[in-house]
Amino acid sequence: VPCPEKSIAPAEALVLVNYYKGSLDAAQRDLPHYRYGLALALTRAGRPEEAMQVLGQLVREQPDVIAFGLGLAEAEATAGRHDLALRRLSALAHKHPGNKSVTIAYADELTYSATATAGREAIELLRPQLNRAPWDPLLQRSFARACELAGEEVRAGEAHAEVALRNGQFSD
Repeated sequence: VPCPEKSIAPAEALVLVNYYKGSLDAAQRDLPHYRYGLALALTRAGRPEEAMQVLGQLVREQPDVIAFGLGLAEAEATAGRHDLALRRLSALAHKHPGNKSVTIAYADELTYSATATAGREAIELLRPQLNRAPWDPLLQRSFARACELAGEEVRAGEAHAEVALRNGQFSD
């Protein structure tokens, strides 16, 4: 299930690409937050290779900014470079243990491979986060997918029910 922020249409993403390019040109400065916005828009517009160039530079300049690393991993995954995305997310998870955004991104990328082993690994990543925030639907959604892959149907069903409950979809 795609995250809402990733569900932007490619045509709308192209509008954002033009906006950020224009903003960078108008400012006549190389502002990191505009380059980051441009890179995210490029990824959503189906141009992840260009996004990888922009984000790669940002990561080299500011390696401690988690958002830049996550954006680069997303662009790599969108470009079909799941091996690179997994390595990057693994490194981020080790560098920033307990970071919810990193944990979810890493678990979701693990489950992309659709193997039981990856599902079990994702479960282990997500469990500590769920213990701290069991009400979080993003964590529950990732946990549900990991449980499905690991063959834990009952836990997957419980997690899907939690997502529905937290999103106000009581009939689901």
